[in-house]
Amino acid sequence: MRAIGYKLGSALLLAAMYALIKSLGSRYPIGEIVFARSGFALLPIIVVMLARRQWSTLRTSRPFAHLRRSVAGVVSLFLSFGAVALLPLSTATALTYSAPLFITLLSIIVLGERVSTGRWAAVLIGFAGMLMVIQPDLEAGLPLGKVLGVMAAVATAVALVAIRQMAASESALAIAFYFTLFGTVVGAASLPLRCVAPDASDALRLVSVGVLGGMAQLLLTMAYRLAPASVLAPYEYATLVGAILVGFIVWDEMPGSVEWLGIAVIVGANVGMTAHEQARARRARLGSTSGRAPE
Repeated sequence: MRAIGYKLGSALLLAAMYALIKSLGSRYPIGEIVFARSGFALLPIIVVMLARRQWSTLRTSRPFAHLRRSVAGVVSLFLSFGAVALLPLSTATALTYSAPLFITLLSIIVLGERVSTGRWAAVLIGFAGMLMVIQPDLEAGLPLGKVLGVMAAVATAVALVAIRQMAASESALAIAFYFTLFGTVVGAASLPLRCVAPDASDALRLVSVGVLGGMAQLLLTMAYRLAPASVLAPYEYATLVGAILVGFIVWDEMPGSVEWLGIAVIVGANVGMTAHEQARARRARLGSTSGRAPE
């Protein structure tokens, strides 16, 4: 129950973070927002490390693996923040949930994994749902915000595959720390190009974006330390629900009928993919305990 609570808390904090980013609109360059998101996110991470005296977890023999993960993660931040600024909150958030579809493709290319027919079917259905959300117009072209949202999902998938490759040797705190530190450096490097001095209200929002992002990251880490992914999977879409509610309450935004259908298809495809993989894992365990190969 604690793990589920952490997972839901993380989801709600992320929804609030994206709402704050949207409220900042286009008044601030994305690099400045990335700097705030990363720089102030370091605060809760450092507090946890001090409280637990876990500085030793930062030692690593794989600096380039951290660099690959951090580059992909920071690119995802730039793209997703751009999508949030240009799209309704629900649409931008829904597009991020196409990341697991791209993870399947990357798992074949990068990790050499074999993908079952059932998982391929879920991926194809999910991509159909993504097209419903995007609603491409061949004459007018694709809206920039939706292009950014899809590209953010691809970058997120690359980052998650990189994390999967590092998970056996690197701690979750180290992965979060180096990613956040890298985002701070990149965001700071963009400030000389364009920077807008915020007023008191916006300064508070920028600080809150970072603190909420850092807290969400830590809660997610603690959730997955206490419970397996299969237990937490049903709560994966709390951020999407929160984004839809915030978008409706604050900006009177609601997805159109086709977008609703696309969101439902993407979520259904991801849920189906998760259920299929869990069923295969159970059959494998049963097959190993009975001495037979799984069907």
